[in-house]
Amino acid sequence: MSAHEQASAEVLARVVREYAGRLITSLVSLLGDFSAAEDLVQDAIEIALRRWPDEGIPEHPDAWLLTVARRRGLDVLRRESTYRAKLAQLTWPDPAPRDDPLRLIFTCCHPALPRPAQIALTLRVVCGLSTAQIAAAFIIPEATVARRITRAKRKISEAGIPFRVPPEEELQRRVTKVLAVIYLLFNEGYLSSAPERAQARDWWTTPNGWPRCWPA
Repeated sequence: MSAHEQASAEVLARVVREYAGRLITSLVSLLGDFSAAEDLVQDAIEIALRRWPDEGIPEHPDAWLLTVARRRGLDVLRRESTYRAKLAQLTWPDPAPRDDPLRLIFTCCHPALPRPAQIALTLRVVCGLSTAQIAAAFIIPEATVARRITRAKRKISEAGIPFRVPPEEELQRRVTKVLAVIYLLFNEGYLSSAPERAQARDWWTTPNGWPRCWPA
């Protein structure tokens, strides 16, 4: 690997750790589809790996990734009658909506989803843990975790589960489930289930205000 490739890969890894959840959230809030949003972000990351070593690292790499993901999502949006209006809204939020992480967590922990699926989906989508890490933490097959996550995403899309923090009358009973997931994240962060990655992961916020949930 050349020096340019190494430098761009290191910057990209940092940006993904700090911004991947925010990118996915921006896309989910408009597309209403976890899988599509994740695929678009993954496509953008792969394009960055190919282009940054030759073209140089963008001044604002996080915004660059969102722009690429937005363009890749044009085909998805074209299938909807309101795609032009939605596309106009799909811009990098500045400043970031402070409740977006909460909206995503509460969506993943919606009572319409089975409890195991809530936990698996939140740890995967919001916190960035791999299916292997989640499976190891619960001592279950990785394939089982993958099926739970896939079914949960499908349920959210098919049932039209709202992307929001619940209203006050629902908040008290819903927040317990969210706190339980955060507790599990601390366990994985400080007692890593991956023996080769025995290192702490921070829950506190990054400079942009998002939880720093990805492995360091």
